[in-house]
Amino acid sequence: MKIPSPRPLLARFVLAAVVLCPNLASAQALQLPPGCQPAAPVTCSYLPAAAYSVGEVDRVLIDTGRNNHPIPVRIRYPIGAQGPLPVVIWSHGGATTNIVNVIPPGIPVSRGQQSSERRGRSFAAAGYVVVHVGRLAVDNAALTAAQLLDCTRVGVTAAALIDADPATTPRDACRIWTGWHLYGPQNVAHVADRLGVLRALMPADFSGSFDREKLVIGGWSGGTQAVMNIAGANQRWEPVGPFANGVTLPATAVPGVVAFFADAPRRPGYISGTSNNSGFQAAGLQRIDERPFLFNSGSNDMGPDVAPTAARGLPWLSAMPGGKVLAWDRTGIANHATVNLGNNDGGIEDGCRPALNQVAHCLWYADLGLAFLDAAVKQRPAAVAWIYSDAFKVLTGGAIELHRR
Repeated sequence: MKIPSPRPLLARFVLAAVVLCPNLASAQALQLPPGCQPAAPVTCSYLPAAAYSVGEVDRVLIDTGRNNHPIPVRIRYPIGAQGPLPVVIWSHGGATTNIVNVIPPGIPVSRGQQSSERRGRSFAAAGYVVVHVGRLAVDNAALTAAQLLDCTRVGVTAAALIDADPATTPRDACRIWTGWHLYGPQNVAHVADRLGVLRALMPADFSGSFDREKLVIGGWSGGTQAVMNIAGANQRWEPVGPFANGVTLPATAVPGVVAFFADAPRRPGYISGTSNNSGFQAAGLQRIDERPFLFNSGSNDMGPDVAPTAARGLPWLSAMPGGKVLAWDRTGIANHATVNLGNNDGGIEDGCRPALNQVAHCLWYADLGLAFLDAAVKQRPAAVAWIYSDAFKVLTGGAIELHRR
């Protein structure tokens, strides 16, 4: 099936706005969907068509084309949902993570696939299958001489010698760098190609199927590199002396993708300027194609990168127009975890703390995420009307700006 063009979707957005607010001559008029009342902002929340209980299961895929590189995944799914269901393939934040558990019959579970739990549950409860991809460092024995040379050419091995971490050897730094930057998009592509294998391994309480023609590629922070790469942005890491050539990663093709989703999108490499730089150059970001893409960020979306937060908006600004949406918190209340609906690590809440007034922001980002997916993937009329109306402005009291291209 041909990947749906975003243009018909945008036309429906515009049509919805005209129908909902015929008096467009008034710049002050709010364009609101039925039932949304400014006097009661909660009435402007987005409600998906159905709400399901969420199941989850851990599985692992092995990529024989990359020296048997393991790709552990956690699948969250709507219990009782019927028919072909859209699939969100999600990449966790950070670089690479480790195996923290092994469940019968010998299935490894990584720390990474356990993250973004609230985002994944939000999607699954609304009728999506969510595959959380664990991102592992390249196995020590599998690291090739060519990969080690690539790391040397872009300064990764040299950085390991001066980072004040004696436990990280140059070889270990290369294993992590390669597993994150180069293997990230390849992991997602492998999962997309093996959805049939994963469907055969689903528990008995999953009664639907995976819709291979309605894929969403999403991620948080470090995981958004894979998202933007698959959306069309190639990456390039510059060489360090005395080398003349750096490392280039072309955009990775994944058939069947209809939309993209980035919580805390990574900044361009020329701004971050560290050994963890994203590799995205200006020309690369401009190749993000015309398919719908939601970017969530804000003025306090710091993360581990040392760079201006405003730079997180550059991927949205650089991408080709067509269903591009940027949600930007100007208040500073939403932090790096808030845009990913927060998390609770070892009993410590980050991102949705009531004392910091972050709970409402988490709920707002959740509403927007579901509306975007339902509009871009399912083309649900209520979602189309909601996302291109002023409902989000009323709901958030203007705390989170919504920009569209």
